Amino acid sequence: MRSALVLYLQSHWVVGVALCGLLLMLMYVGNLLWQHPPGPVYVYMADLVSTKQLSEAVYDDAQFSRDLLAFSQGVANDPYSPNPPSTALIVWVIGLHRSLRGPIWVVLNLLLLCAVLVLSGRAIDLKWSRTIVVGALALLGFVLSPVLTEDLQRGQIYLLLAMLHALLLWSVTRQHDGFGAIALAGLILLKMNGWPIWLTLIALKRWRLLTYALGLTVLGGVMHAYWFGIGMWQTYFLEVLPRWLRAPWLVATAYQTVSSFCLRLLQFDLTWNPYPLVNAPGLARGVGYTCTLALLCATLLRARSLPAYYAVCSASVLSVILSPTAEQYHFLILLPAVMLLIADAIHQPTRDVFLLLLALVLLSRFVPFKTERFAEGGWALLAYPRLYAALIVNGLCMSGKCVRHDQHDQHDQIDGDG
Repeated sequence: MRSALVLYLQSHWVVGVALCGLLLMLMYVGNLLWQHPPGPVYVYMADLVSTKQLSEAVYDDAQFSRDLLAFSQGVANDPYSPNPPSTALIVWVIGLHRSLRGPIWVVLNLLLLCAVLVLSGRAIDLKWSRTIVVGALALLGFVLSPVLTEDLQRGQIYLLLAMLHALLLWSVTRQHDGFGAIALAGLILLKMNGWPIWLTLIALKRWRLLTYALGLTVLGGVMHAYWFGIGMWQTYFLEVLPRWLRAPWLVATAYQTVSSFCLRLLQFDLTWNPYPLVNAPGLARGVGYTCTLALLCATLLRARSLPAYYAVCSASVLSVILSPTAEQYHFLILLPAVMLLIADAIHQPTRDVFLLLLALVLLSRFVPFKTERFAEGGWALLAYPRLYAALIVNGLCMSGKCVRHDQHDQHDQIDGDG
């Protein structure tokens, strides 16, 4: 059954239909990108870098919001927090200042999206024909989800983060430690993202990759401090992070994270959560820490007995849901993991396929969660579909079969010739 399904999906007309669908979806993404330029926060920060006005003053949320409102001519007044100082430098490097928007923004993001699909496919040794089919199916799942559209409409840069996760996945499986170090350091410097992957790579004993990544991360931080002073980093670690980790709005269901889930059910706040299931703040924190530790331990203990790409994908998922803040567009980081699971579902159809379909449904726009009804008491259990989807994807990655896809390609060719 498996060989017949694989050969069917590799037939020319199926690949042709998948390629046409992929091109149509890329056109849809390009149209959204053309309508929605980079986020005003990123453009303003890149402008501050280019004019050498970047300083710790950007972490004064009230003042920054006023400055951004004036800069964007009334379009946005978001704070820069909780982005690290190095985010500003990276968005300047990739050209997100006023003179390089429009077509470059569209082309850059389309290239990043294609890179996510190609790198994810090559990481698990998919043939090009099968990469097209699997990539089209994975992208379709995200096109039907607000995860991708919200990222594009808000001018976010999570396609860049998804590409870095895919590059890391490819580099780990292909033993290209230099590229993996660039991806790992980029994730930390850009958004303080990917810290569970560092722990997973320690469990996998990938010391050279970790050494390179640590060196690049320190180098990036030192270069930023040299150009703009150490004050931004001091403010970030001593004031911004502690303030955000205690912020009352983390209880909002917009943040689809483990900590938000626990706080929503167990911690009262007059403004953000007036109707918890039980008001037990200490228990909320304790349950949150316990769940975080349990998910980390489960991933680390399984890492050595899994192929490296499963372990890295599992840690990538944790990078989202173990963050204190993860809105819908953050879940774009799951794209490489979903592509891996779709490829496995084609190779070895099992009952896990239904779990993968359930995860995609929970990620889709057909499962709303931002309703007043889901904000009260036990109804809050229904307000975290994106979190549940990520937990399913993480579980499927941890239960992955130790099968190399290039071996499948050879066997399928033999079966097809026979």
